[in-house]
Amino acid sequence: MASLSSNLKSLMGLAKINASELARRTGVAQPIIHRLSTGQNTNPKLATIKPISEYFMVTVSQLIGEEALPSDKSFYRISSEHRGWSRVPLITWQDATDWPGNLTRYQEAEDSVFVSTDAHVSKIAYGLKVKGCAMEPIFPEGTTIIVEPNREARDRDFAVVHLRGEKEARLKQVLIDGSDFYLKSLNPDLEEVKVNQLQTGDRFLGVMAQAKVDY
Repeated sequence: MASLSSNLKSLMGLAKINASELARRTGVAQPIIHRLSTGQNTNPKLATIKPISEYFMVTVSQLIGEEALPSDKSFYRISSEHRGWSRVPLITWQDATDWPGNLTRYQEAEDSVFVSTDAHVSKIAYGLKVKGCAMEPIFPEGTTIIVEPNREARDRDFAVVHLRGEKEARLKQVLIDGSDFYLKSLNPDLEEVKVNQLQTGDRFLGVMAQAKVDY
């Protein structure tokens, strides 16, 4: 299994960024990133590596080498042509079910809230605030997620879905087995069924392009 240092160097290479630029984009100090990428620090704190894993959109377990990184290079979503920051509207989970039909309303309303993202997203991307505990511990309540409606869901992606008969959208992890799609919650403490098969009438509304956790 690959080590944290080799995984970090591989991800930085795919993104075509150096330690200095990664530090700027994640808020993790450059000397720390240097020690991680050179193998000088093999037991970092979770608070140190979590922003890095979130930036590259891999799990902490994948970053540190407990799980393998995806072999499909198309999984890695950091653009080699970084386009800087863009602003997307922060919408409600109910409005997500009719997006982008209500995009103009958010653009014209004076009280609309926008969030900044350096993820490579389209003009119809939007933000949501995670509600409840179903996606803990990775996405605690209050986490801001940036959603790209034009992206097709892949296995293990986190997607916003609208389940038939419900008023609001939900955040779920997507599991794909052949032609079958399954939706998974993450919280191990929940008593409800954690994995449900995608049913007729359920819709994918977009794939999470970035998560921003406020501590």
